[in-house]
Amino acid sequence: MVDINRNNTRKLLANKYLSAFFFIVALSRGGLEILTSKNISYLIQGVTSIAFFSYLVFYYSKIASSLLEKVTKLIFCILFSMVISFPFVHELAILSFSVVMFFTCFVFLSSLSSSRIIPIQSIYFLGFLVCFTVLWAWGQQIGIVQISEDSTFIAGFIRPSSITGSYLHYPLILVLTFFIFLQFCTYKKIFILFAVITLAGLISSFSRSGILILVVGLFFYVAKNKKIIHNTISFGFVLAIIAACVYLFDLEFFDNLYQRYLTASSLESEGNSERFESWTFAIKDFADGFILFGNKFGLYGNVSGNLLGSHYGVVESGVLELMLSLGLIGTYYYFRLMYYAYTKISKNHLWLKSAYFGSALQVLFYQSIEVLPFIVLMALVPLLSKTLIFYISFQRSGADA
Repeated sequence: MVDINRNNTRKLLANKYLSAFFFIVALSRGGLEILTSKNISYLIQGVTSIAFFSYLVFYYSKIASSLLEKVTKLIFCILFSMVISFPFVHELAILSFSVVMFFTCFVFLSSLSSSRIIPIQSIYFLGFLVCFTVLWAWGQQIGIVQISEDSTFIAGFIRPSSITGSYLHYPLILVLTFFIFLQFCTYKKIFILFAVITLAGLISSFSRSGILILVVGLFFYVAKNKKIIHNTISFGFVLAIIAACVYLFDLEFFDNLYQRYLTASSLESEGNSERFESWTFAIKDFADGFILFGNKFGLYGNVSGNLLGSHYGVVESGVLELMLSLGLIGTYYYFRLMYYAYTKISKNHLWLKSAYFGSALQVLFYQSIEVLPFIVLMALVPLLSKTLIFYISFQRSGADA
């Protein structure tokens, strides 16, 4: 339960300016790269995130024994896998992936233990920030905004990175914030506008990983929601409007978009044959190694590839990356922590639960466990659920938080 005593309101609320600053840095690595290098931008993102989550947990927070037990076991698996991987993996790869893993443990531990509430003004700011991100991406796609080096092309059309620094990070940010905005519609209707713009940006991003989370999340919502007919019709109407707008805007663009998503499961589709080969190789390499505790810690990480060269490839699956790095036991404790976070989302916040379910399934097919915005947004979802309970309680009581 969230304490809504008016005397505690100011103590419970996190600083709105600090929260807004965190959202800017966490979601806008591309903007940072205007001022500095890519690696320094990653460092700024990481340090800012650690500082913000430390701030969240600093005030009268109490770590639940069940949470501490899960995190401790996962950390043990990380450390043990690091030690047994040294004969097989470059030490820089081990160190870089350990930073990702320890960072994940820390932000989830902090968010799930925090007694603070994210100010609603910061959630509004997040909405405007994401909408600006979408508009910037559209500007890149129609040629009025300079294309960044981290954008790419599909059938002659741009997969934009916007201000996120990566065309792979951009759709993950959009799909998670889309579900967040849908959930916050129960508090203020302006979040409907944020959700519609975010959805339009997601659909036009040419990202199959983002669409996978969206589709799986929507199916989860449909399966769990008792008011299914009303909500399905309403959401289908919004999708139809967006599709019509895209169609009228550019017929060729719409056709390529349609073909991109239609062939998502085809091995002949661009990128899928390489992904299947990576999966096959990863499964074979896993079977030849230490199964219970991984002895290839960090060998197939994105960060390792950036630091050590292309021979440190990726396996195109977060689950396979975890199995190779942590083994079956470590992978189990990783997802056990994720499930614990899922259980801390209110049962009434079905959109947030849908985001979690879709994201968890997406990790099977895409290597997103190293994406900083993805990690921090996933860690914040249970805290945002608590935040929404807090503000709706104040709204019903007629108070102003």
